[in-house]
This record gives sequence, structure tokens and C-alpha cells, in this order.
Amino acid sequence: MARLPYVDPNEAPRQVREVLQAMPPLNVFRTMAHAETAFRPWMRWGGVLLNDLALDPVLRELAILQVARLSPGAEYEWVQHVPIARSVGATQDQIEAIEGGDTEAPCFTDEQRDILAFTTEVVRNVGASDQRFDAVTKRLSPREVIELLMVIGQYMMLARVMATTRMDLDEPADPRVAQDSGSDSPLRPGMTREEEFVAEGALLTTVGGTLRVPVLSTPGMIGKMEGNAARLARSILPENQGTVGFEVRVKHVAGAREGARCTASARLRRVIDGRKLRFDVEVREGDRVLGVGTHERRVIDLDAHARDVTAS
Repeated sequence: MARLPYVDPNEAPRQVREVLQAMPPLNVFRTMAHAETAFRPWMRWGGVLLNDLALDPVLRELAILQVARLSPGAEYEWVQHVPIARSVGATQDQIEAIEGGDTEAPCFTDEQRDILAFTTEVVRNVGASDQRFDAVTKRLSPREVIELLMVIGQYMMLARVMATTRMDLDEPADPRVAQDSGSDSPLRPGMTREEEFVAEGALLTTVGGTLRVPVLSTPGMIGKMEGNAARLARSILPENQGTVGFEVRVKHVAGAREGARCTASARLRRVIDGRKLRFDVEVREGDRVLGVGTHERRVIDLDAHARDVTAS
């Protein structure tokens, strides 16, 4: 049983109530909401760490899971972040290896092993050794190193709140799907769409003749991700509205041969001010992930857009 009561949104001050009503009803938010003046800035900070870093999201989630595993009483953190880790491309083998304490397992890349070892030293010893620091700085930029330390620090802090307050476990709910309060957009976080396609024709490449067989190209894969996200939005928006893409962050993690039957999927993660849409996007061949990442689009007036393009 939790040592502190959970904040009731209906009884909270307005600035706290608005944030709680826009988020999944998780105990972590209803606990942190006791810090009334810090709660909204802390939520923004957490959103940046989960959405807007240069740090690879798989490395971020592996580090978070390692923090949770090394922190007694932080089961809540583990339960919530296992599905998030999967959604950004971490494998079940990697999750099970961290849970079992085997951070040298062959399912990890050399880079991932270095990040896990670095995280372990920071959690246990406060600072990383010269050996671990040098290994990580050979792989990450200074920006990414500091972002990694920010992520480790955030989830060390949360682990201590969880353990000290004896926070009750919730069912997993991805906090990245927040709907900004006050938005009247018909689009809602959690909406999904899938589209099947065959790797053929213009979607293929031999990379300038350097490959012996054609494969699904990175631009072709991204085009399918973007088109699927656009059609998801278009199916919900009013007739006079559409979307244009302005950012893609994608990793092409596996190849697909000519003729492969693939599936592009999009999940709307966040709606910002009713106009900016952030999607989780993925392409698979069966159960095998080919590409994974995020994509952002902006809602536009189709008539105004047509006039602007014609005039330019």
C-alpha cells in the first residue's frame, strides 16, 4: 500500500488538474502531482526526455531498464518501460537479458553493451570510470552523453520516489501519448493504421550497383512510413484539411529482398496544439522489424496550401 495518497484531479489546483486530465491516470503522475509548482515543468522535462533527444531511443530505453533493474523497489519503472522499449525497437531477448543481469549477452551490439556498462557505473558509483567514459564518448557526441546522463538521473530520481512512497503498480500505459489540454483536434493519440505493400519497382535499390541483389531502399521504406501516417491523419481530418511532413527520425535495421511482403504501421503518439502530429512509425516483414522511428506532420488547409504552391 502506498505511503502517500494519490492526488485526485478533481480536487487539485487548476494547473495540476489540467495536466493530470491530459495524461493516462498513472500513479506516478498522481504522486508527483503533490509537488504542485514543480509538477508541470517536470512533466515537460519528462516529455523532452522521451520525445526530443538526439540520443537513440533504443539506447535510452535500455538505460532506463538498467536503472530500474539496479534500483530495489522500482518495479513500477520496469513495468511501464518494457512496452515502451519494445515500441522503439528493443527486442525481447534484450529485455530478458537486462532482467537477468546479463548485459554482455550476444543480443546486444557493442554500442549497447558500452551504454549499459556506463549506466551501471553511474548508478552504482555516481561517476563513470575513465574506461567506461572513453568507450561511450567514442560512440556518442557530447550532446548525447549529457542526454544519457539526464535520462539516467531522471529515472534514478523516479526509482527513489517509487521505492520510498511504495507506489502501487499500474498496468503499462505509454506516457508519450499525451493529448495537449485544450486541443479540439479530431485526431486522438493511440489511433493506428497499417498498410501492406510489396518491395518492388521504385522501392528497390542496388545502392548504385554496389549490391548483387536489389533490396528495399531506405527512401522507399521512409516513403511508405510517411504515406501511411498521412493517410491515417487524412482519414480523420475534415475534408478541407490534410498534413505535410516536416521531420523523420528513422533507423533502417534490417533488409528486405525484392518481392518481400511488408507492412507499414503508424501510431499517433501526440497531438500538439491541434496542429502538430507526432507518430511512431514502423515497417515489418512478418514479425521482423525492418525500420522503426518517429515522424512529425503538420495539419494544413488544403486550399491555402494549393494556392501557396501554385504561386511559388
